[in-house]
Amino acid sequence: MSNTDQRSPTSGTDHINTLPNECLAEIFAHAGTPVPQHNHPYRVIILGSVCSRWRAVTLDWPALWSKIYIPVNVVVKGSAINRPRYERSAEDERWTSKLRDAVELYLTRSKTCAISVHLVKSQKGPQLSAHWELSLENLAGLFHEHMYRCYELHVLENTPRVHSLLSDPDLKMPLLKSLTLPKVLDLPFIRSATKLQMIRTESIEPGIKDFATVKSVELATHKPRECLLHFPKVKMVTLLAQAVHLPVTGRVVRSNFVSSLTVVATWDTIATIQEMLCKVEFPNLKSLKLVHLDCPGPPLHSSCIRRPLVGTLSLNQLVFQGFAIRSQDLLDILGMAPRLTSLSINDSSYPLVGPYRPISSALLVALADPKIVPDLERLQLYWRHDVDIDGSLVARLLETRGNRLADVVIPKRRATV
Repeated sequence: MSNTDQRSPTSGTDHINTLPNECLAEIFAHAGTPVPQHNHPYRVIILGSVCSRWRAVTLDWPALWSKIYIPVNVVVKGSAINRPRYERSAEDERWTSKLRDAVELYLTRSKTCAISVHLVKSQKGPQLSAHWELSLENLAGLFHEHMYRCYELHVLENTPRVHSLLSDPDLKMPLLKSLTLPKVLDLPFIRSATKLQMIRTESIEPGIKDFATVKSVELATHKPRECLLHFPKVKMVTLLAQAVHLPVTGRVVRSNFVSSLTVVATWDTIATIQEMLCKVEFPNLKSLKLVHLDCPGPPLHSSCIRRPLVGTLSLNQLVFQGFAIRSQDLLDILGMAPRLTSLSINDSSYPLVGPYRPISSALLVALADPKIVPDLERLQLYWRHDVDIDGSLVARLLETRGNRLADVVIPKRRATV
């Protein structure tokens, strides 16, 4: 009989016993993170069904219980939380009761750790909304008791029940550092958050007090000026466009504090993103990241990059990922950053039609000239496997820049000579 045939039924547990505690902790954290796109977002893991060692390790690790997603993916005792019927039936009441028990276990086992709370509403529909409201209603007492420990709060949809919960005048979050909220309102818990450093939002209530402690903002808005004026000392800005296209309004906003700008676009938001870029000026910008997440739409124009870089000579990092762009426009952008020390250009993973692929022979020829971005120290270039790149141009680039570059990542196997 082979060694394979002689394996005992406990061999899986034997393998787990060889893993360090830190590895088991990572598995637990991954298992407890919901995946909204799944058809069954309420699938759970019964911790006691895995193995006794994993259960023992995780139950004695308070920090593992400090990140709480609602609905909860991990149950530590009893049976799994069955999918509810969303009709306020007795079964639904049992579901929300089990949900409350699961959340309470997280809060108890996290002990005195600061907690991160994510209100995740995975699916839409009138029945689901009614059930979501019922779930939050049963959790209200726990929130009031433990939210003083909250350092991170993510709310993806501001339903009436969520608004009522967060509007409680007795709700205080003095440890809060990171807040995600569709609309930031003048609420008591926000006024109590004197350590707030990061905000993600789509809009801000007019008249609300400025956030002097916030250093990083992520804005999905068509009113960049109106929002940014509430953050007088912000250093890191991320701009996104809302799914529904709205014309970008307001005058140009200028900030001498912003040193990092990240722009995230999709196929259907590229036009709005380019409008937003024309509304901001950051003369002390040091890092610019332009990221396209899916199939590129219209090409990015260098003209929309000029406004954020007006008056700046400090830009030293440029990341260009996934956008379609003319070769000359990309070279124009490089010309706006004479002191660039780090350059990363990631080709789109989608095929592009026309002369809009960022990595081209013209780019390689330009980068081989030491007069173009002469201080360049780090260079990363990625292109699709089906893009025909002349290997001699790559060799020339490495030869002329080799003494200066401290870090080079170029897929040589994709170059053709």
